[in-house]
Amino acid sequence: MTPHPRVVVLNLRGKSPTAAVEATYALFDDESQPDLTRLLVVDGAADLPAHERAYEVLLTSARVETLLCVPVGRSSLDGRRFRVPGVVGQGARVIWVGDAAGVDWRFAASAAATMHRNEGESGLHRLLGVLTITEVFERACEILAETPGGVASPGLRLVGASADDVTFLTALGEAIGRLLGPGAADSAAPTDSFDEYKHGYQGSATLIDQGGPLKSAEAACTATAAQADAALEQLADLGSLLGAGPGGSSARGAVAAAGDGLAEYRNLVERVLDAGHTPDGLTPRQRDLLKGYGVSLPEPVRIDPSMSAETFDRFVTASMARGESLPGLVESLRALERQVRPMGSRSYLQRVREICPDRLIDRLRSPAPAPGLPSWLPVAGFLTTALASVAGLLGVVTGVVMGIAWMALVTLSVVRAPDPDVSGNRRMFGGHVVAVVLGLPSGVLAGINTEPPVVVVLVCFLIAVGIAVGAVHEAWRTRVIRWRHSSGVAEVPGAAERLTALVGQVASDEWARVSLRLDMVDAIIRARAAIAGVVAELGSRAEDIQEQLQRVAHGTGGDSGLSPVATGYLKDLVHRVLEPRWGAVTLGKAAKHEELARSETRRLLGVWTSYAESNGPLDAPPFAEPVENGYLGQSDEDLDEIAAATGCDVRGVMWQLSAPADLSMLDTGAVRPGTLRFAPRAVRLALGRRLPADVTWISAPHAGCVRLVPVRLGAVQRVWSTANDDQGEPVP
Repeated sequence: MTPHPRVVVLNLRGKSPTAAVEATYALFDDESQPDLTRLLVVDGAADLPAHERAYEVLLTSARVETLLCVPVGRSSLDGRRFRVPGVVGQGARVIWVGDAAGVDWRFAASAAATMHRNEGESGLHRLLGVLTITEVFERACEILAETPGGVASPGLRLVGASADDVTFLTALGEAIGRLLGPGAADSAAPTDSFDEYKHGYQGSATLIDQGGPLKSAEAACTATAAQADAALEQLADLGSLLGAGPGGSSARGAVAAAGDGLAEYRNLVERVLDAGHTPDGLTPRQRDLLKGYGVSLPEPVRIDPSMSAETFDRFVTASMARGESLPGLVESLRALERQVRPMGSRSYLQRVREICPDRLIDRLRSPAPAPGLPSWLPVAGFLTTALASVAGLLGVVTGVVMGIAWMALVTLSVVRAPDPDVSGNRRMFGGHVVAVVLGLPSGVLAGINTEPPVVVVLVCFLIAVGIAVGAVHEAWRTRVIRWRHSSGVAEVPGAAERLTALVGQVASDEWARVSLRLDMVDAIIRARAAIAGVVAELGSRAEDIQEQLQRVAHGTGGDSGLSPVATGYLKDLVHRVLEPRWGAVTLGKAAKHEELARSETRRLLGVWTSYAESNGPLDAPPFAEPVENGYLGQSDEDLDEIAAATGCDVRGVMWQLSAPADLSMLDTGAVRPGTLRFAPRAVRLALGRRLPADVTWISAPHAGCVRLVPVRLGAVQRVWSTANDDQGEPVP
């Protein structure tokens, strides 16, 4: 933004004609005042004619665009004339302060003046305080340009403190405190902008060669597990129980082989992760090793400076908008660095053991004994023996045969099982013997008592055979299934697949973009250093402000009420400082970034301080966006006071900076005196509808109204020569 031209003040009061001219040339030579576009000259009213040459130099210098003259005191001894050099009358505007103390006076010819009670700054001091505000200066000159004769007497009704150093220092100190404090953000700064650098290469599955050694080893591991699974399915058949198929020892060997295959594949995955481990980027040899294992990596990707600059700018802008403090940003970047920094592939070895723990391989290699015989099986033995014995006395023979057959089947279901636990099933054997012994007499007695036909006896015998075979097979199948589950053979394919996926994840997160992520880590370190440089300089400035306020104001300066506005400007300063750092964040040493950021912060704080001295603490400095419709945080009483002063009746009683004897020189016949109303832009939202439409909105903590009462045309005498005070003519 382009700042307002500052209002420069030249004091010629009490100077001789020669000294006044010398002061004028000295102002031209002052390198600290390069812009004299807006010039406010304070002079003695009686000395104006004698200073004609000084005004001629000013107005013909091509350095001054608008000159506002504020003569102070009486202009003539008789009190009936106001003498002004002709050159001033032609090229300057004049506000005559007849008496710096002033009087309370109503705008009317018949109104009596009363002494003004003032316990603070003089009326002249307060008038000059508002006239040095660019917007007020320009509006005053516009009103005077339309005033007949171009000379007016000011009446005041003002509120607000002077735009002094204490006001600005207090506001700046409060703003620094906000940016360096704990911050108002309710959660950690958002790091979504850096997701690309946290998550690595998109499409990790494509990094593993489908026909490479790693994938082939996974397939071999899965095939071994499938063979073991098929052996267990065959073992569950009745033929395997009866000896026509592979027994439990064969199935156990297949399961152990699956365990060996999984262990071998796990070791391969660990070797791959160990081969690719690096904290500083993959070497060509490491890339060749990974290629040999079947991991194909893209060409190294480096950071894009323009993209990284945009990423950091979005991060800082969003964080500060949420109320995050600058130290909080430094800590957020520190945490972000830990997230982005590659951990190295060895850090995933623990994850390998979580996916494929030793206990899984141990279960496969040394499975637990097969589950024991079910508790319900003796009941089937009792029924089988009883049904086979219903042939009366002949049933003794058939029952014994069936009992022996039953015990043979039970014995086979124990000894043919994988890792049979004979001793554990010994008690269950006793139960089966008891069931057979009880079933035999029960069936014989039933047959003797009922004398069933031969057909019934045959049917009962066949049913007994069916129950025996079906019950023993179901018990066998159930035990094999339970043993298969406990052995872990069903978990092998999933574990192998997850191990391969882990290698793919490591290839994506650690290997494929390791150079990019390390570049971003370095950039984060530089960004953190730059912000730390800003923090350090602001902290140092805050200490200086505290010392100045203690020395000048004997305190902390209180609450300026300008903190929200100053905080907005200070955030703009931070953005302006960091913007070039983001453009160079991929280069250089962190210490250099910190030094440059601190130096630029110091420079812009100096620019702001100088600008505030000329334009007030509310005016946006050159590096900031102006505050429109902001709110300074005044109480309702303060806002009412601003509204009353700014919207006052200019025909009513005001503080007129004129001697009582000079009031007769003022033109009270005007329908309405010149009216200059002004208020801070920062209260526009709160008071805009309560104030007149002609309010001038300014960038300073002042508000009120200046009544510019014209001096009667007949009382203004234009003087063209200082040789004879009596020479001159009234303004036509």
